[in-house]
Amino acid sequence: MKISLDRKKYFPVPNGAEVRNGFADLLKLGLLTRDQAGRLSQSSANVASDDEVALSSVARFHREMMARASESIDRVPREKRDISGMTIGMSLKQPQKLKR
Repeated sequence: MKISLDRKKYFPVPNGAEVRNGFADLLKLGLLTRDQAGRLSQSSANVASDDEVALSSVARFHREMMARASESIDRVPREKRDISGMTIGMSLKQPQKLKR
């Protein structure tokens, strides 16, 4: 599998084997598909886990993404990143309605 990727855009910089294995895993999981020309594309615009699914891997993913976001504040120049937040008040039932 030939993959062209500007690895310098990523932190930490992945090695070639990590990139190949990552794409292979995403294809195997059905998160990426390959068209007739061999180009990769995202299978779905969104990926979600059911509320009932309490996987440690999902929690680990969220912790890793939050850690990377936190590191980027110091490592990535302001003009090359965008981190924003929003705080809203809602009842305990409203989040369930928003997820639908």
